[in-house]
Amino acid sequence: MSNGGVTVQADEFEVNFQGTATVLETDTSGEAYKVSFTVKKFTRINGDSSVDLVPAGQTITVDGSQKQSYRVAGHSLNKAAHDAFNVVYSAHKPNSVSDDQVFGTNEQRSVGDKWPLNKSLAAQSAAADAGISLSPEQLSGSVQFLAVDQIAGSDCAKVQGEMSAEGFSAKDADSGMYINPGSMKAEFRGCFPFDESAQSFRSGTTLQLHLRAISANGQEVEITGESKSDGEWIALRQIP
Repeated sequence: MSNGGVTVQADEFEVNFQGTATVLETDTSGEAYKVSFTVKKFTRINGDSSVDLVPAGQTITVDGSQKQSYRVAGHSLNKAAHDAFNVVYSAHKPNSVSDDQVFGTNEQRSVGDKWPLNKSLAAQSAAADAGISLSPEQLSGSVQFLAVDQIAGSDCAKVQGEMSAEGFSAKDADSGMYINPGSMKAEFRGCFPFDESAQSFRSGTTLQLHLRAISANGQEVEITGESKSDGEWIALRQIP
């Protein structure tokens, strides 16, 4: 890049997390915002090396109502553990826009049907959750009902979606870095039960980012990154 800019390639790593989640608090729409995770295995893998980030038996508490959302033993997770766990689970702010509101549908759908995402709510969610400034017109995306599958003995809707955003801006309050422009492409997949009381589901996301930013000291930075996560959530006990 010109003008003394630098290109930053995102750190590449994999995460293996196994554990048990317990919902502690839900908001007025029934979305969980405070969840505890009892760790069975939590490992960050870089190439041929792996590091255990939190010992088995300890509990990670995620509270979307707090600025420091991820904590273990009363302390915030260190950066390596925080970045890794954020791949596994994202904190939900109470009464904020949910994924179901953005990607779901209120109409009866059949296998093969496709529908657009709610761009207005997606833009609202991006602003509230990540400080990203963009208009609904800068977003595009859709969701498709692929098939009927099963998870934990219950029928589920296998769906796949995509969302793209171009030319957005954002400012990180902690680092002072200003992003303009940024582009993003995300692919979503999952299988969600028709019976909401079943509560077991599969979900996954692939996210690609390309950002141009100005750091707090005026240096121009180009950032590219990609993340992929897939998880299976099996309910051990039905929540009343």
